[in-house]
Amino acid sequence: MELPYKEDIIITHYGCADFENEKHEIYWIGAIYFKDNVKEYYFADKDEIDVIKSFETLINANPSKTVVHWSMNSPKFGFKAITNRYLKLAEEGINIIPKNELDLSEYLKEKYGINYISRKGGRLNNLATLNGFSGYKDSNMVRDLNMGSDRLELLFSIVQAEWQGELKIDKLEARDYGTFDKNHFSEKGFRLYSFLHENYNYQFKTKYHNLYYFLKKDNPDSQLYRFNFTKKQYTEFVKTNFNVQLTTFKTSTYKYEDSERIKLQELANSYKEK
Repeated sequence: MELPYKEDIIITHYGCADFENEKHEIYWIGAIYFKDNVKEYYFADKDEIDVIKSFETLINANPSKTVVHWSMNSPKFGFKAITNRYLKLAEEGINIIPKNELDLSEYLKEKYGINYISRKGGRLNNLATLNGFSGYKDSNMVRDLNMGSDRLELLFSIVQAEWQGELKIDKLEARDYGTFDKNHFSEKGFRLYSFLHENYNYQFKTKYHNLYYFLKKDNPDSQLYRFNFTKKQYTEFVKTNFNVQLTTFKTSTYKYEDSERIKLQELANSYKEK
């Protein structure tokens, strides 16, 4: 599986009712593609029949391009679900299944491994946070065009970063303990750090500061969960594995000893209870 370059793709996404809603109302469909090396946008909303028909026109006008999407091959979300919605509304069939398509979600899992990014909170959201992209959404239901545009741009940003070899992934989640310096972690210390890293959500760089201070100062069992980094070594570790540069070393703007320490203690306790 290879990711085609910009002249050969159409990046598409759409907004619909909640996946569990049998109606599957289509709010909008959007796409980004390149024509003569110029980035073009396609958006359609309002009347559902017109939206789906317009999308069919776009697909049929570009038969040689690969349609890049995010998990649009399931019965509840994607090409088949849109096709079924049109059949119900217009009482006739329509062909929007692209001849060539690439599921970006599956592509990234195949290339980097299934644990390339945490699933908790949504892989798209976590890629947005890790890479500093716009498009993070609290809800799966992206109803209006402004929100839809942000989500579509997020997909484009991921594709663009992948083209340039600059996409940041959660390498720690994707690697085994055996690849790390045993002087820095015990195996259980590595597993605890991995768990905290996946489940502790905080401001981008400060997250890594707080994880460091917690395991250095408030480690639930410093012998069992050995974490033996100097600040310089930890800075290098974070840069190597997460492509995050810690320029200053400080705890959160809130008092670490209060809310953030308690959050991390609760997470560590939940890990020990597993």
